[in-house]
Amino acid sequence: MKAKKIAHKVAGGIALMTLLVFLSATLYSELTGNYALVAQVKSKILSPGLFILIPCLIVTAGSGFNMANGSKNKKIKAKAKRMPFIGLNGLFVLIPCAFYLNYLAQSDLFGFEFYLVQSVEVFAGLVNIFLISLNVRDGLRLSRKLTPKEQPAI
Repeated sequence: MKAKKIAHKVAGGIALMTLLVFLSATLYSELTGNYALVAQVKSKILSPGLFILIPCLIVTAGSGFNMANGSKNKKIKAKAKRMPFIGLNGLFVLIPCAFYLNYLAQSDLFGFEFYLVQSVEVFAGLVNIFLISLNVRDGLRLSRKLTPKEQPAI
């Protein structure tokens, strides 16, 4: 069980950090106005970025659902309810956006369509960062050791 908890924490942390790097690199490259940098960022998000992010999300979700098996804890239930949305958002919004934006950037097509899809990707990315952050917060609260003052009276 300990190895599962460690894998869950490490993979979840890497997933969150990866999303934050994607968002930061995207915003920085856009703010520079350097289209070559934007194209490079879009390419790196696909590879190696997704090859880091996707396995981390799978390990996090799988280990989390496995550890939560049958739990009645409200925080665990809340974490479990968020994970399908995080996964679906990634699978049906973020990954297609990443591929299409990379295609547009490599084709030097930085017009309205690029920025519309970029806006969708940034918004969906922020949603996943928020939801994963809530899961991290709840996970930290669950794993925190209670001091004698915080322990419930019997």
